[in-house]
Formats: sequence, structure tokens, C-alpha cells
Amino acid sequence: MKLAVRLILPILASTLAVAQMSHEEATVRATYAKIAYAHDAYNVQQQIDSYELKGTNPEQINPGQAISEVAQQHIQFELSEFKVGNIKDMKGNYEEYVSEPKGEDILSITPNEYSVNENGKIVESWHAQVRWTQGQRTGENWKVPATKLLSKPIDSNTYQRYASYRVMVKYQGGERDYRALALFAPGQSEQVFFVDLVTGNHALNVFFKTDVTPKTLTQTSLSSNPIAEEWLRRNSRPPSTPQNHGPHN
Repeated sequence: MKLAVRLILPILASTLAVAQMSHEEATVRATYAKIAYAHDAYNVQQQIDSYELKGTNPEQINPGQAISEVAQQHIQFELSEFKVGNIKDMKGNYEEYVSEPKGEDILSITPNEYSVNENGKIVESWHAQVRWTQGQRTGENWKVPATKLLSKPIDSNTYQRYASYRVMVKYQGGERDYRALALFAPGQSEQVFFVDLVTGNHALNVFFKTDVTPKTLTQTSLSSNPIAEEWLRRNSRPPSTPQNHGPHN
């Protein structure tokens, strides 16, 4: 009986942790997961294209080895130290919430649509191409109260809520540890704006609202390719951002 209780308690604690995750944190985590997934899908497609260019018979492909090579190119995001609240209640300066690049490497992430023309039908998937590049100082004044700066409209949207968090990103042997923000304008069509100067505002803002279902691998003849089959078997459910259900307090 004691053993059963010991087994149940960790499971219960884990379930409660998931249940207590805020909408804002869940949205942030899902968006970074979508970038990682879209980058993996890009590398899977690169593997398939490489074998096709070589004229390799699909029956001679070792899917396990190909997927191992894809895994070596995986980008890993570790998110922690979440703090969620109202922008009007933020304490301290902007520099305490967002890390400024000061010459260190940052990520250059390019969202793009990959298309397959099969019998006159165009099928498209979103991919993420990733590389390291040198970051530059912004030249902005970071010693400004966060509330004052973030209460102003951004791209015609006035944001009310925020999620502050820490990011550890690891890619191709390099890593960065830094802080970032996500701003939320609740409503029937929720607007989210990411402020992350290492992973990149643009990539996050694009993938927040982008479906990363790998349609070119699931809805074309590529679905029978052994590399695609193996990767989809291991990654059958693409991440998606949570649905908005009105204001979140």
C-alpha cells in the first residue's frame, strides 16, 4: 500500500503542475516548441532531398541513421523562471526583463514555406532554417521603467499582460542563457508579441500564429519515404499554441 502511495504522489504532482500552468506560459512554451519542430522538419526534408539527388534507392536507406543525423541538428530550448502578470504592475527597468546582445552570438532563424507540386496540387509546409550569427548592440536606452516602455502601443496593439522568462538555447555545440518577454493583448483574437533578441522577435511572432503540421511529409507521396515514415512515427503530433478563451487573469 505504501509503495502504491509513493508511486501515485509524483504522478499527482506532475498533473497538478500542468493544470496550474498559466495560459501565457503554455503559449510561450508551445511557440518555442513549434520552432524546434519546424527546424527538425526542415532537416528531415534536407535528408530526403539529399538521398534523392544521389539517386539512392529508398529500400537502401537506413532510416534510423538518417533520423540520428537529424537529431544532431536539433535545436533545444529550455524555458524556466516564468513570471506572469499585468504590464502596469511590472517593477524595475526594461533591462531586467530582456537581455541585450552585446557582441555574443545570436540565432538567425528564417521561417519559410516549402512546397511540393504533386500532380498539379501544391502542398506547403512551414520550415525553420537556423544558424548562429554575431549579435549587435541595439543602441537603445534600456534603463527605462518597463511599465512606461511596454504600455505604449506596438504595431497598433496595446498589450496588457506579460510573461517574463529565462531561456537556455543549445544548438550545434553553442548555447546562450538569457531573459525574454512575451506580451499579450487578450481578446477574441489574441495578439502576442515576443521580445527575444537572441532567438529573434520575427521568428517567434511568425511561428506563434503558424501551423507547423508537416503537410509535405503527410499529404504527398513523401509519406511513404522511409525517412519521413520513421520521423513521423516518432513525432506524430506537432505542437500547437493554446486556443484563446478571452481574458486571462
